[in-house]
Amino acid sequence: PTPHQSAAVEAEEAVEGAPSIVASRVLGSRDSSGAPVLGFPEKYEAARAFVGDASDEHGGGIVWSEADVSDSDRLLLYALQRQAEDGQCTVGSPSYWGSERAKWKAWRDLGSMSQIEAMVHYARAVEELAPRWWEYPPLGLA
Repeated sequence: PTPHQSAAVEAEEAVEGAPSIVASRVLGSRDSSGAPVLGFPEKYEAARAFVGDASDEHGGGIVWSEADVSDSDRLLLYALQRQAEDGQCTVGSPSYWGSERAKWKAWRDLGSMSQIEAMVHYARAVEELAPRWWEYPPLGLA
């Protein structure tokens, strides 16, 4: 392992049960806006923790019922999350019309996008919706 990888392992072991973003926070530098520089999948994991469950009215840092988040943005986040976590959509279409079918279609439309590419797009989408998302206190990145 490289010195950075060894330090990351030590940092994670120092905090019992710490999520992988802790090591990145400990070792990470900051960009010109003050945001932590995180790699992937750590940045995706942090953005996902900020968003919470996109199907829930009260996700993480975004309160979906109050945020200026369009339905198409919600569908995009849902589809990118599924692609990032589950890979290409291989499940059959829901037999009924409605929100479940819209979610399925959004995921299916991502085609063969790689999981890491979906993570990158997810993080970028979160940055567009909430440019200072990383300041959300429970993430511990500020």
